[in-house]
Amino acid sequence: MISVEADPRTYARLAQNIRINRFENVTALNVAATAERCEVSIQQGEARNSGSNSVVVGGSGLTVPGLPLREILGEDIGRARFIKIDIEGSEAPVLQAILEDLDKLPPDLIVASEVSVGSAEFVARFLNAGFRVYGLHNPYTIDYYLVRAFLMRFDEAGVVAMKPVIAFDSTYTDYVFERMDQKGDSPAVRPHVSAVL
Repeated sequence: MISVEADPRTYARLAQNIRINRFENVTALNVAATAERCEVSIQQGEARNSGSNSVVVGGSGLTVPGLPLREILGEDIGRARFIKIDIEGSEAPVLQAILEDLDKLPPDLIVASEVSVGSAEFVARFLNAGFRVYGLHNPYTIDYYLVRAFLMRFDEAGVVAMKPVIAFDSTYTDYVFERMDQKGDSPAVRPHVSAVL
């Protein structure tokens, strides 16, 4: 698994958790996923939520390298079966890179990504590229996570409601793009590499 975290402070916690839990199959990178090689600055979001931080190409202050997806994945690009993208509104360059490199990516690729109004065009673009597309509710509220935690005790939280969609719908914050084979079936191949951006 390749895990990408741009904010050096959050990256330090990620790396520590990987060491503590002895996750030897996880490679953590302190970079940002960008359209091309560059330097990005970390822009502080909500004070109590480091997950709301964002990146700006150039800028000032705390900076980290920005790398395109194909460089982040490197020689594992052909084995990256699952890609999860949550980059606080900066998902478009990664989604674009995926579409540009479909010939290098596995036939059973699944992409889960936040999609905002600014990147809404990618729903249609993935549909046109032969993907099934699903809307996924993620309300980002504490009660939602508490209810799911409660259901987990009874082994009932494993069901995630994904709705097939044929266009962008702003009621969904997250989308799942599932690549289909030429017959319209989802290939059944075991995962090899996952990337979390």
